[in-house]
Amino acid sequence: MDTFPDLFWNVAEALQNHAHPQEALQFYLAINDRDQVLPSSRGDELLMNQFNIPTTWAAMGRCYAALRELQQAEECFALTAKENPVDYDSRLRLAEIYEATDRKEQALQVIEAGLLTS
Repeated sequence: MDTFPDLFWNVAEALQNHAHPQEALQFYLAINDRDQVLPSSRGDELLMNQFNIPTTWAAMGRCYAALRELQQAEECFALTAKENPVDYDSRLRLAEIYEATDRKEQALQVIEAGLLTS
């Protein structure tokens, strides 16, 4: 992880894209724990925070949702929506969780807030 953080990201994405959310989540969690400047495999420096906030949270939310761990998914998507108001996919996924857990008013508020930021 310390040497090639972008490789970890690529592995996580590949695992998630091939229906292995539990395994992908382990890579995203490792990425999320890092917050320093490290060399990337491209030879330049890569600030790990570019993966950390909010991109990694959204990816982690997708993994948690696929695993039906809705509370964790909700937390990830809520953080993503707060930090990146124009991440409409995360807003939609958060609204879907609210709707699935009988919080329709909150679902509507998340969607309306997204429309106001566009």
